Amino acid sequence: MQESISVRQLNAIVFVYLVANFDLFEPRIVASKAGGDALVSVVLATLLALFLPAIWFSLARRFPQADIIQYSLSVLASPLGQAAGAIYLFMLVLGGARPSSKVGLIGATSFGWGPAVTVPVILVLIIIAALLARRSLKTIASICEYAAPVATIVVLIVGLTVLGRANWANYTFPSTNWGPALRGAVALFSRFSLAYILLFLLPRTKDAARTMIYSQGTLLLIGMLMAVGTLSLAVHGASATASSLIPSLQLLRDSILGRSPVAFDLTVAIWMIGLTLKAAIAYWLLSTALAEVADAPTQHFLVPVGVVISLLALLFWSNPGQAYAYVADYSRYINLTGGLGIPLLLLLVAWVRARRPASTVPQHEETNGVGYHPKAQS
Repeated sequence: MQESISVRQLNAIVFVYLVANFDLFEPRIVASKAGGDALVSVVLATLLALFLPAIWFSLARRFPQADIIQYSLSVLASPLGQAAGAIYLFMLVLGGARPSSKVGLIGATSFGWGPAVTVPVILVLIIIAALLARRSLKTIASICEYAAPVATIVVLIVGLTVLGRANWANYTFPSTNWGPALRGAVALFSRFSLAYILLFLLPRTKDAARTMIYSQGTLLLIGMLMAVGTLSLAVHGASATASSLIPSLQLLRDSILGRSPVAFDLTVAIWMIGLTLKAAIAYWLLSTALAEVADAPTQHFLVPVGVVISLLALLFWSNPGQAYAYVADYSRYINLTGGLGIPLLLLLVAWVRARRPASTVPQHEETNGVGYHPKAQS
């Protein structure tokens, strides 16, 4: 029987998955693209993101017993459906590898870790993610329920204690040229698109009707925390933020938590735990998705998934410049494709099929309105 999680647990997973992903390069990216308009970019991206759950839940209502890969294969058929499924699998691989590599980069920047320390730490954290994925989704969800308020409190403490150092003149509002603000908004909106993991998790909750409102609230909270991340720009200016490797670390040092080595180290450790938890979420989603596609036990994929994530994580860590270039220049296209493009395409195809005359539907299909065969859940 398929295990289920509560609506609160589902949104805690989405919250951790997105917040853990924002802190490293994103303030630097939005500062480089939007300059002083960064705060406007956050507002625009957040408002746009609030429409995403409506798209995702329209799909979920049509295919209540399936995840996004299953109904991509059914609605789009081969080879387009396989390509869509491959994109989601690739995104999940990145979702496990990138936070693991970030742990190494943060450790090197904060504590001066060399390769002799960083490589074993990355591998150990991936093993921890694998063990969490092996346990159950409910285990990961329960941890996320505790991690979400801790992350929120830490970010708010950092934000509130640097306000006194902020130079609000560093923020600008576009009067005529909205180009920078829109470029920054697109970059940030692509980060919100990572909440596409809802499309894998919705079949696991028994109360999907309430999930849309909760999910919009989650995205709104994440937008507020993103705004806190832009305070690095208010304190140091757009140019300094855009050239800093990890602006969030500098913002942490500027806050009250940076005045005590113990508090600073503890906060960085919490940050690393959050990244490990995000890797565990991606690890579980990827292993489960592969198992459902192959109709095999999830345990068969835990080791291969771990090997792929480890190799890619070490590749990202070994070349942080290229990792940043990927995030700044390419990742948004993949994120927008998975979070917005494919769901819209599926809705369009499903709508067209639903409007076909009944005589055009093959008699052997149980269409459920769109030609979809629900997969039996184990």
